[in-house]
Amino acid sequence: MTPEAAILAALNTHLLAHVPLNWESNGDPVQWEVDGETLTWTYPMLGDLPVLWREKDSVRPPEYVMVDHLPNISTRPMLDSTRQDLTGIYQLTLARTPGQFEIVYREQAAQIAAHFMNAVTLTAGNYTLTITKADVRQGRADGTRWAVPVDIHYRLDA
Repeated sequence: MTPEAAILAALNTHLLAHVPLNWESNGDPVQWEVDGETLTWTYPMLGDLPVLWREKDSVRPPEYVMVDHLPNISTRPMLDSTRQDLTGIYQLTLARTPGQFEIVYREQAAQIAAHFMNAVTLTAGNYTLTITKADVRQGRADGTRWAVPVDIHYRLDA
């Protein structure tokens, strides 16, 4: 397993292994109407929301959590070292239909951030990934949704 693959494996496994959060969900498949068609979502669920990956999922329900991976440039801490520090951001964007005060969405996003801060180190293959911080960013309007990004910063020594 490459270090880059280990990063995504560790983060995705941790995300999906510890759901649902404290939102209403009974584990049944979720149905939404999208463009006049009723779709049944069998995606992994985070609380009452399906988890989508930007590079895979072009059709989106009205509410969801979007996963983005923003890798950074790797660095070598010592010039003569073969060891690399791989850093980046694993961003989870909570997308909800407006109708609540912003604090409600921020609190749900904070639950996602806390979920990652409780696991300071994650492993995949022979690699150990360290979560360095998790931030809830400012919410914003995104089309017909209110989006609140959660940035999970990580470092992997390879």
